[in-house]
Amino acid sequence: MRRFVSLVLVVVLALLVVALLPGCGGDTKQAQEYMENGDKLVERLQSEANTWQSDVSASMANVSDPAAFQAAIDKAKASANELSKTAGEAKAEFEKILDLEGVEDYVEYAELQIEALDKFQELITKTNSFFDQMAAMVSSGDVTGLTAAQEQYTTEVNALGEEINKLDEEAQELKSEKDL
Repeated sequence: MRRFVSLVLVVVLALLVVALLPGCGGDTKQAQEYMENGDKLVERLQSEANTWQSDVSASMANVSDPAAFQAAIDKAKASANELSKTAGEAKAEFEKILDLEGVEDYVEYAELQIEALDKFQELITKTNSFFDQMAAMVSSGDVTGLTAAQEQYTTEVNALGEEINKLDEEAQELKSEKDL
């Protein structure tokens, strides 16, 4: 009987130790679920971004017609609002990972994705500000500063795009290396 009790105690202690090890248990599974949800939203964001890019390009085509130009800007801004919403949803999924225990690799991945999404939100804000600046110029009839504003905007947006791509590459590399 003493042997049986000792064996039961050893098994219980072994199970307790396994349950307390980092990376074991429910947090890894939960982190993976949040990551997959966030990744799906990022994929949707990329698809929506293609539509947005078309809207942005269309808005630049009719600078000579103030009414058509404003309508195109309004459409591009509406698309930007949808992008911002999707980016926020993806960020919220990745942020859930930050509160989990024993999932350091997932946390690192989530932090990279969150930073990329923040940069993307910054890109949207810069674009909307640029649209407001352009609309003001077009409606006033003074478009002399349009080329300079467009060059500055392009430089800033390209830099943000490079940062976003770099963060995404780091995240995908980490995901692959750590088999997340």
